[in-house]
Amino acid sequence: MYLKATTNFSNATNGSIVDLHRTTVSSIISCYMEGGFAALCKVEYGTNKSDLEQYQESILVSFEQKPPRSVEEAVIRIEELTGIKRGGQQRLQTHQR
Repeated sequence: MYLKATTNFSNATNGSIVDLHRTTVSSIISCYMEGGFAALCKVEYGTNKSDLEQYQESILVSFEQKPPRSVEEAVIRIEELTGIKRGGQQRLQTHQR
């Protein structure tokens, strides 16, 4: 924002200086113009809610009472508790975080 406000550089040039893509610079500027500094501070990345969130407490209680012996057992128990089945790719992504 400082570079944009104090220079006549393009978004591409400003992006090169701060190691951001020009479209990222443009998005940041648009965000600031629409909502000011508070909008820049707002984190919206990774805010998706899981269908399992509403079952968090019951899953935790179940695992504390009888800890699963493997990831596969945990997946089966979660499905039994919630009725929600996750595929292999979803399990892999969750496990890698």
